[in-house]
Amino acid sequence: MIVAAGSGTCLRELYFRAAAQGKLQQLMLCQTTADDYTMGTAEEKISCVLKRAAAVQGVQVVVLYLNCLDILTRIDFDYLERTLSEATGVMVRCFFRGPLGRMDIAHFKPVHEFMAELPAEHGCINHSLYQLPPLATDVAGVIDTLSDTDEAKVLAAPSGCRACLRDGDLLEQKQGVYALETKKQDFIFGIEDNCVKQCTELMAGGQYKALNIVSSAVAAFIGFDGNWVANSMENNLRTRSFNMDGFNDAVYGVSCAQELLAAEEEEQYRKPAREILILGYSPLLCGAREQYAESFAYIRSLGFEPRFIGEKAGGRPALCWVVSTAGIAAAKRLNAKYAVPLLLSCPVGEHAMQMWRKHVQELCQTENNEIRQLCIHNYSLQEKDKRKLLFIGDPMQTMGVAHALWHEGFQHIKLATLCTGVASRKLYRNAPGADKWLIIVDSLTALQDLWEDADIVFADTMLAKVMRSVGAETKQHIPLPWGVISGRSACTAGSGVLGRKLAEQLKLLVQ
Repeated sequence: MIVAAGSGTCLRELYFRAAAQGKLQQLMLCQTTADDYTMGTAEEKISCVLKRAAAVQGVQVVVLYLNCLDILTRIDFDYLERTLSEATGVMVRCFFRGPLGRMDIAHFKPVHEFMAELPAEHGCINHSLYQLPPLATDVAGVIDTLSDTDEAKVLAAPSGCRACLRDGDLLEQKQGVYALETKKQDFIFGIEDNCVKQCTELMAGGQYKALNIVSSAVAAFIGFDGNWVANSMENNLRTRSFNMDGFNDAVYGVSCAQELLAAEEEEQYRKPAREILILGYSPLLCGAREQYAESFAYIRSLGFEPRFIGEKAGGRPALCWVVSTAGIAAAKRLNAKYAVPLLLSCPVGEHAMQMWRKHVQELCQTENNEIRQLCIHNYSLQEKDKRKLLFIGDPMQTMGVAHALWHEGFQHIKLATLCTGVASRKLYRNAPGADKWLIIVDSLTALQDLWEDADIVFADTMLAKVMRSVGAETKQHIPLPWGVISGRSACTAGSGVLGRKLAEQLKLLVQ
């Protein structure tokens, strides 16, 4: 059994690999936070999970798959191996991996040597998958938001972080993503000088118009000052620092990135522009851009141009259209500071699209900071179908689908989202209708209870596989891919709540 702790980037890599090989029964994750490593409580949590893993029927060996923070915080690995092996009667071993693992000469062994010291296997592990998949991280969310081609994205992190992102969450067309080449002394004396040197060399080629420095778990732990690096770059290129810690999810990362990008472009807001700014979009969160084609055609018919945050601003937008929860924070800033009206809506179905067109036309003509949002509100509609529906995903997007089916006579509806971080929980509470409709799920038990109570579940396919593995009864599952769960596989052509694939499924459902 492998036990792994640390930030979400490492855990997702392990989870995806185990799932692909059909070995999730041999992986047990330990949920830690950034505070666990700074306050010294990580070792206690890890020890508890190691003991739980050793108690699983059929386990002969438990391997602690070390992440960089485990090594940096100098957990007493020898003591951990010795005492837990004696206490549990099961061999416990620490596997040093990654760039920092190789730097620990006293403990590091190549994997073939490490495996050769383990006893021969016999029997099998009797263990059902009991854990939810780790969510895409804030680091992935920031990179997903930024321009694909003409902006460099530099991870202030060991190279293994980029490899983990590449294997699961980075879109295949995403370019310009780099990781620092680090040495042992960088983690003692700081990585700022090294970061300035490597970024200067990278930008000297003239390939990129902007530099984005994205910190992760290791950088945050050692107190990396990304703003100092950005201010130290000796060029006229735009340089930004995104201070992430790898322990929050992609929704939080996109939200932070879009707040920074919105604040950056405010210098252009002295004059109005015939633009509608789209906030909250990133492929991981929302799916393919093509889903907005009909909406963009209508916007252009009114004489306005749709623009995604991060693209060059022509002036103050006439309207902000928010398409996911991650865009709400930036939108409210522009609403409060510049009186830009807001429309929070994922209009699924013709009724919602008619209302969306009406709101766009009216809000583009208003002179005040009005906010309108799509939410289930008409309780006088006749019930036509008694089946219970469960939607799992981004609250704004699931509200759009639920609203459409509400108008088709489905009135037994629950909206849920997966969330393990305090920061994203706060964001979700600002989603339209969240106070009445939203259930925030942070455990497999809670999800299973909701799942088994529903007749039809709209959710990412990876969650459906998890439910099957624990024996949850699924009456009907309709795929609602969400990159926060399943990574870039959710971002294919036709994806998104306004996309072709879901539209086809809804038509079949209401026939």
